[in-house]
Amino acid sequence: ACVECNTGTHTGGHGSGSCNVCSPGTYSSQKGATACSMCERGHYCTQETQIACAQNTYNPFDGAHFITNCTRCPERTATLAGVFAATCVDACACKPDYYLAESMAECSDRCCTCPSGTSCSDPKLLPIVLADLPVVPGYYRRAADQVDVRRCPDAVANCAPGESLCANSTSACKGGR
Repeated sequence: ACVECNTGTHTGGHGSGSCNVCSPGTYSSQKGATACSMCERGHYCTQETQIACAQNTYNPFDGAHFITNCTRCPERTATLAGVFAATCVDACACKPDYYLAESMAECSDRCCTCPSGTSCSDPKLLPIVLADLPVVPGYYRRAADQVDVRRCPDAVANCAPGESLCANSTSACKGGR
């Protein structure tokens, strides 16, 4: 009598006397399969199913069969919210309060700490690079290729005594990119 193979197994064809277990890195999610499917990049697989790598991880290789094949994003980086099944390290963007280093001269990591006087926490601006560092009102920098951000001498103009910055400031340093 013919019997369908279970999930995680397959037959070599009609008239086969047994079911073969899917080899590591392949899976079969349906009963009665005649072949197993290759586990895709951005996933890892059990013999029965393909599972997307979690947020903040990536897998650039087909045929993964361990959860540890999903590599964590480098320090100070994360995948964007809602991104699962990432396939390369480029899917890992700098976390808020960091900007993407374009050269190792800026800092020793892939993502550098945003200096005081900048605001790198708006997710709509990601990825932020040095040239696009958003400077907050009351601060300035001399050139887009410099990390040296300085406070404007008139940063607290029209602010209440004791405030270091305020929305009512009439400082000539308007901020921005």
